[in-house]
Amino acid sequence: MIANEAYVKALALLDELEPDGSVSSGTDELYREKSIHLINLLSRTLARYTGAEYTAINGMDDELCIEDRYADEILVYGLAAKLALADNEITLYNEYQSLYNMGLNSIPVVESDIIDDMVTFR
Repeated sequence: MIANEAYVKALALLDELEPDGSVSSGTDELYREKSIHLINLLSRTLARYTGAEYTAINGMDDELCIEDRYADEILVYGLAAKLALADNEITLYNEYQSLYNMGLNSIPVVESDIIDDMVTFR
């Protein structure tokens, strides 16, 4: 999935699309640049949870480093939540952040070869 697909889906959740499904120039101007940074933040978290190799996007036409199902089922809710919070839409933020958190918690644990020296069990 490319970043723009996740971006448009998040805007649809926030009811920020035109009746024909397009993004208005005013809405795009308000959200596009901040969404690139938010998508990178959310993708990094999802990559860590899923064991994927993280690669940052530089623009909305870049491919996301996470599987499409995680982008479609989790990242879009996280992005919608962060954009709602930026607009001080607390009710929408709570709803979408809750769905994002539930999605993160539904990801199966991935075994890793990484050893955390800060954690020791006795």
